[in-house]
Amino acid sequence: MYDNKVEVDYCIVGSGPAGAFLSYLLAQQGQRVLLLDKALDFNREFRGNGIYPDSVLLLKKYGVLEKISDEHISPIEKIQIFDDAHELLCLDFQDLFPDKPLPIELPQKILISTLVSMASQFNNFELKQGCDVFKLIEENGKITGLMAKENQQITLIKASMIIGADGRYSKIRDLANFSYQKYPMTRDVLWFQLPRPSAWPLSMRVAMQSGNQLTAISTCREQLRCGLSIPKNSFSLLKQGDISELRKIISPMLPIDKQIITEKLQKFDDFTLLDIFTTSVQKWSKPGLLLIGDAAHTLTPILGQGINMALQDSYYLAKAIEKSGNNNLAQFELQRKAEADFMLSCQLKQEKILLYESTVKLILRKMGYFVVNNSQIIKRRVFGKILHRLPEEHRVS
Repeated sequence: MYDNKVEVDYCIVGSGPAGAFLSYLLAQQGQRVLLLDKALDFNREFRGNGIYPDSVLLLKKYGVLEKISDEHISPIEKIQIFDDAHELLCLDFQDLFPDKPLPIELPQKILISTLVSMASQFNNFELKQGCDVFKLIEENGKITGLMAKENQQITLIKASMIIGADGRYSKIRDLANFSYQKYPMTRDVLWFQLPRPSAWPLSMRVAMQSGNQLTAISTCREQLRCGLSIPKNSFSLLKQGDISELRKIISPMLPIDKQIITEKLQKFDDFTLLDIFTTSVQKWSKPGLLLIGDAAHTLTPILGQGINMALQDSYYLAKAIEKSGNNNLAQFELQRKAEADFMLSCQLKQEKILLYESTVKLILRKMGYFVVNNSQIIKRRVFGKILHRLPEEHRVS
């Protein structure tokens, strides 16, 4: 039984970057699009805000960035890796890739609200928030719709295609009984924010010291978005001690006034825990249903590729639908799965290097970074393969 019935071409579950971007792209094509989200707003605390060059090009291509105030956008000019305060590697993007756009930091709330606003210009788009999907409808071996609860009412939504873009803990993935493996990493990340010193470069700084690792990213509103790696499931143990012990770990890896760290990190609630794991979904689709973004391929935070893979999933899916409707999505899945596997492989290799502990491996790590850091050719080749993968035909309007 249900209270309301809606019929659309595409029902997208999850209003993160993947769902919001895909909604706009499909609405622009004239498709009837319904975007659902369980949350009542677009707040995304300490989620991936780093938009890399290929995704910057896509957002520029559709006029997204021009609708966002400069105060919300912070360019990232370089990545620096330090070991015991000694710089091992510096990637200066303007020097290495002068013809490519810089990566940027852009809060997800701003990006998502802009994309939804752009989609809302089309009468064939609708957003429903506070909407909890609890059942998929299957008829003759095909998913043809879903049931969702909203304001104590049940709505039946019929669609030619359901898109699961509901993130790393995807409910759609579970409701559809997709087969997948979850692989916990050896660490979690504690995210926190600090004011950015005036002399701090527009950079991503990765610091390693005494077996600890901290990433500090310059972001908008003169802030640093920081992530401290901690052993898996250790935060509850840390909270049993004094927070000053946690500040003692952080301070040596952040070259800023220690008084600021003390003033801003007063309690454990000043930190947000991110459980680090990856997922491998054997097959992303079933008749009438497709997973994209983190629902299909959860990556690690290394190089912040999750949001970029999600945006590009949406772009390529919209292109496939525009060309062939729902008839050639197997090719989309094959190509994007290969891309996700490549990116995860790069992340796991880098993560393994950053977590070296033995003396021999630490020496080898320093030697390796030394070789890379002293060769512009190697830098361009290695990091160009990661950061600049968008084919030329997709770079133009």
